[in-house]
Amino acid sequence: GQDQIIPLLSHLNNLHLSKLIFYLEKLFLLAFLEENFTSVSIYNCVAKFTKYIYLFLIFDHILHD
Repeated sequence: GQDQIIPLLSHLNNLHLSKLIFYLEKLFLLAFLEENFTSVSIYNCVAKFTKYIYLFLIFDHILHD
């Protein structure tokens, strides 16, 4: 939901920008391709994008802590 967006953005500010841009590009492409170009919608892409970002943040935290 939208309540996830604000803490997500504040957390993303702590990441290195170049690293962030790289992963945002890859993750959004992955979310888009998973739709198989049939029922591509902004909602589905954003939902998957958010899920992947949270997974990335979790693993990034584990790897660098």
